[in-house]
Amino acid sequence: MKFRWQRGWGGNRGSLPYLVFILSLAATVCAWVWAGLIVGTQDNDRFRSATEEAELAIKGRIDDQEDLVRASAATYALQGGWTRAQFHSYVDNLSVSASYQGSQGLGFIRRTHVRDLKSLEAKIRAEGESEFTVHPKQAGPELYPIVYLEPESILNAPSIGFDAASDPVRREAMFSARDLGLPTISGVIAWEPTRPGGRPQTSFVLYCPIFQGGDVPDAATDRKNLLIGFVFSRFRGADIFRDVLEGEARKDLDIEIFDVHADAEPVRFYSSSRTRTSRESRISVDGYIPVAGRQWMIRYHSSPGFEEQSAGWLVSWIPIVGFLVSTLLATVSFSQVRAYRQLDNQAARLVRREAQQRLLANIGATFVDSGATEQNIRAICRLVAEEFADWFGVCLKERPDSQMTVAYDQSLLSRSRPSLEAALNDGFLRRIFSVVEPTTMDLAGSNDPDFQVLKDAHIHSVAIVPIMDRLGFAGAIVAGRIGLRFDEDEIRVLEEIASRTAMAADSIRLFREKERELEERRKAEALVRRLNENLEHIVQERTTELRATNQELEAFCYSVSHDLRAPLRSVDGFSKSLLEDYGEQLDDQARDYIGRVRSASHRMDELISALLNLSRITRLEIVRHPIDISQLAHVASEDALEGKDRDHYVVTVQAGMVAEADPKLIRVLLDNLVRNAIKFSAPSETSKIDIGQDKKGFFVRDNGVGFNPAYADKLFVAFERLHTQNEFPGSGIGLATVQRIVQKHGGAVWAESEEGKGATFYFTLR
Repeated sequence: MKFRWQRGWGGNRGSLPYLVFILSLAATVCAWVWAGLIVGTQDNDRFRSATEEAELAIKGRIDDQEDLVRASAATYALQGGWTRAQFHSYVDNLSVSASYQGSQGLGFIRRTHVRDLKSLEAKIRAEGESEFTVHPKQAGPELYPIVYLEPESILNAPSIGFDAASDPVRREAMFSARDLGLPTISGVIAWEPTRPGGRPQTSFVLYCPIFQGGDVPDAATDRKNLLIGFVFSRFRGADIFRDVLEGEARKDLDIEIFDVHADAEPVRFYSSSRTRTSRESRISVDGYIPVAGRQWMIRYHSSPGFEEQSAGWLVSWIPIVGFLVSTLLATVSFSQVRAYRQLDNQAARLVRREAQQRLLANIGATFVDSGATEQNIRAICRLVAEEFADWFGVCLKERPDSQMTVAYDQSLLSRSRPSLEAALNDGFLRRIFSVVEPTTMDLAGSNDPDFQVLKDAHIHSVAIVPIMDRLGFAGAIVAGRIGLRFDEDEIRVLEEIASRTAMAADSIRLFREKERELEERRKAEALVRRLNENLEHIVQERTTELRATNQELEAFCYSVSHDLRAPLRSVDGFSKSLLEDYGEQLDDQARDYIGRVRSASHRMDELISALLNLSRITRLEIVRHPIDISQLAHVASEDALEGKDRDHYVVTVQAGMVAEADPKLIRVLLDNLVRNAIKFSAPSETSKIDIGQDKKGFFVRDNGVGFNPAYADKLFVAFERLHTQNEFPGSGIGLATVQRIVQKHGGAVWAESEEGKGATFYFTLR
């Protein structure tokens, strides 16, 4: 068993603080919920008791008003009627305003036929109401004027003679009382203020019918025919309930009362001075009570006084106290677990150090017994892989000034895995030889391609330690693990292994260097002899070949420039003259043929120009300067868009792109790539061209028609085209020219695309 797995964990105690914390919080939540339920039940009981008391008080006040009008109706029946003086004396004895809170007066309405109106007005005037007049005048056969209203006041005086049936609210209540034979209350009546600037007041009128004979007739028809009039009581909604619904007696409730009738919106006619909205109150309840033939809605809100009597504040402290207690218990548990873990770690550290010393002793014994050989280094790799790591390798320089490496590795992984020497790439080796001090890397979340082989082998952690010999850096040892990372103690063990391996590496390297020097010296001597013998002949031969090649190129360029272009110009010129001089004598087909001849000659001239440019660029010597790629891209874009609809094209150039290159050639390169992108993105709804640089290199990207990636190798071949001339005209030389320019700069050029998804052309410069 590898000693690295013997690290102390403190057993399963690590989860104990979290368990204590969770259980404590669970107990706190249970206590909080239980206390909240108890307090909520108590508050609901208190609230329900308060609302029942308030409802009884409201009903009591309405019952008082019903008793008043019933008693008055009975008194009228017993006396056989009233005179103004009798009614005044009756109301005065009752002390209505003092005995009935909120009452504005008690009155009598006389049912009167139109033909009896004048006699009624004369009778009331004779009784002392000298200005009595029934108003307003109605066209109906019956009127219901108020003939008596006590006590006398500024508020009541204008109502004497008022036809109550002229108001729909009063008329509905009166006729309902008549039809039912019971006291009936009206809807809300707004009274205009008696003083300038005063607010309108809401009042109610309670009507009690009076029938001939004193009793209520059984039949509805008889009740209409035998009706004498009504006794009514008028009271203000805001006053009738004030003393029973406000003050200390009701400090735990805020109350609103609404009149509800049919489908009309509820009308609020009373609210306590402390009334809040339901959003401001913790408890809000709506209740309905029948009131003298109508229905009122009562809305109860819990008041601040109610909340002060609640024990809810105590419930709100339970989570805070519980959390503090839970945190304290968890802290104590964590301290205990940490103490146990420290003890376990100390014991495990002693075991690990003993195993490490044993490993180092075995490595030392291997060198002492057998010397520093490649076979012993492989034995060390096997020993470390068995006792310390899942994979272990040694990489050595063959010479101090060389990057060539010799790799020894040993793995406990599957034998089908490739060895270090066969599989690890140059990038990985360069990473190893860039290490100047011990380094650890976590490969679990890395996307670095240099470590792909190790990731495929499920290596999670890698440690790299440099090997230093008498000449300096000689190589590195690399250890890999599945699972745990390397800690500081294990890095020190690897450093000791590296120092002991350095001696063997130095001996091996010296031996190989001597062998290599001897072999190189023999080869060098033989090469010098051959060179001395053939040097003059080779130089003369190469010079002759180069001169012939240059002459052939010059002859070709001259032939293309003169011998081919001259006939083309003749064909184009004579075709043009033929159209101008004899065009009217030719039919449409003939003119079309001549147009095709001219188009082909122009096409041939373009191809010749492109070939000449390609040849010129091939022979041209590059002159490198620091150049601004971004500025050249802007200029190339402006030239390419000349004469085009600029609203259709969106060209974006990344700022700050620079390179060491020939500015003229790079200008030609960018011009070809940008024009290519504009041409193939033109069919898009909006042509978008991006010019920039990323980790791959410089790029020109478009959103055009794209191409099939299977044919990407044909893009940079002269005259190879992936689209027809009719679809996208061109010479077929532009991308070949781009490739020649990039090759002269020692770089590479390639393209990435999918059909219908645009294309991206990359190039690099060295």
